[in-house]
Amino acid sequence: MLYNSLILKPIFYMIRVFEASYSGSLTQRLLNWIMSVANKLNFIYENSLTHKIIDKLVKTLILLITNSAIFGFFLRPGNISKWWENSLGFKIINTILTVPSNMLKKLYRNNEAVFSESLFFRLFSILLHRFEITIAIVLVITLIVPHQMWSNIYSTIFAAILFVLLFICTIVKKNSYFNFKALDFSLIIFMLVVALSWFTSIDRSLSLRFLLINMTCFMFVFIIVSSINNEKSLGNFLELVLVGVTAISVYGLWQYVTGSVPFDPSLTNVTQNEGMPGRVFATMANPNNFAEILVMMLPFYAAVVFNAKTFVKKSVFTVLALPVLVVLFCTGSRSGWIAFGVFMLVYTFLKNKRLLPLMLVLGIMAMPFLPQHIYRRIQTLFRLSSDSSAQYRVKIIKTALPMLKEFSITGVGLGTDVFMNVVDNYKQYVTKVPVHTHILYMQIWVEMGIIGILSFVWFLFRTVKSAVANVLEKTNIYFDNVLIAGVASLLGILSMAAVEYIWYYPRVMLFFWVDIAIILSVLSIIRIRRNKLSEN
Repeated sequence: MLYNSLILKPIFYMIRVFEASYSGSLTQRLLNWIMSVANKLNFIYENSLTHKIIDKLVKTLILLITNSAIFGFFLRPGNISKWWENSLGFKIINTILTVPSNMLKKLYRNNEAVFSESLFFRLFSILLHRFEITIAIVLVITLIVPHQMWSNIYSTIFAAILFVLLFICTIVKKNSYFNFKALDFSLIIFMLVVALSWFTSIDRSLSLRFLLINMTCFMFVFIIVSSINNEKSLGNFLELVLVGVTAISVYGLWQYVTGSVPFDPSLTNVTQNEGMPGRVFATMANPNNFAEILVMMLPFYAAVVFNAKTFVKKSVFTVLALPVLVVLFCTGSRSGWIAFGVFMLVYTFLKNKRLLPLMLVLGIMAMPFLPQHIYRRIQTLFRLSSDSSAQYRVKIIKTALPMLKEFSITGVGLGTDVFMNVVDNYKQYVTKVPVHTHILYMQIWVEMGIIGILSFVWFLFRTVKSAVANVLEKTNIYFDNVLIAGVASLLGILSMAAVEYIWYYPRVMLFFWVDIAIILSVLSIIRIRRNKLSEN
């Protein structure tokens, strides 16, 4: 689909010309020289005392992990999923989902010839043929609509339409079904806690909007895991979404180059960031929201590049990733930059841990080449005691802590509206009532109580555990690359969530759950194939 695009055809043509003329060229000789230097440096490092010490530490750590009951649990597949799939609750929910489509599927099979003659049905089938592309297009639309034109109800409408289309898919497509098994038991628990938090909310009317936002995200997870069932559908979905991310990144770069975004003192400390241009935000509400999207999506470019079988495709997605990487630094989001460093370390460790020292050296060497305003912005990370943004967060935490202590068991109910109403009754260390705690984990605890935060952390742990365990098995390099990207993306954004309430902006929250859905989809495909092999 992408390769037949009128816009991209000339680019692909130029890449093919370059590929044909590459052999024996000056470029090839230069790259070969660079690779030979890199290999020599690697050889020196491999035989150095530093490498021997690091290698010894890593081997010792692996030995401890292998023989540790706690960390061994992290690597072993659990039995909870099997118990859940055999439980009465699972069977009831699965029956409710599958019985209607199975009944209508029989009706469709008996009258398939009649339906196939309908022009409307044939046109409608285009949406269903590669349904993962339809979902990806919806997500791209979600990304590119400017903040001023966006309404959160659009996501709910999209989710409802996609769910109806998925239901029709389960009727007319042979291998389409509601993949309820892909949802881990811990995720089901968290979903129930979210619903319970609305029911027990101090003000249900204020929490209703947030229940709808949460359920919209959960619907997207279910729709995605039910639609991605092989490498092709996964690749189509990822590639199209990444094109959308590149599109808004190019728009963000345009904002930066043209200076159309003025410097905002409410977002940045003026005295500590002298000469800094306006922080770009593209189609999002603010620069931090934009950075959160970029952090979550960047690792998947690497997955697509590593999985690409042709030089053309590798080149295209490498080029598409460049605006995303550059514009991340134009957001001025320090937490986003830290998250970038985290996911780079995680990605490198899972892909090839021997490259970690090289990555650290390259990171340090790149510092002098950064623009001065970015360099000064990074330096403020080491002067947090005098940073107004950091101190503001500390004051918010001091304001919210007494409230957390009082409602630590039950929570106050879903949403920032209820939070604001309740926190207003406590001593304020800030000039106005805070909208949220600025920390995802603290906000979940305040809203949903102890069960909410525990179920959320449990779900994250089980998801990362399953993904890492499958990567270590190295059974399918295609899925391994996507899982590595997924884990790196997830841990990157979760590190950002330690200083940002990343769910405050619903579009960012949606893409957090899209990230989760990608990981769950891959884990589901692997499990299904493994079960088929064991049956045979």
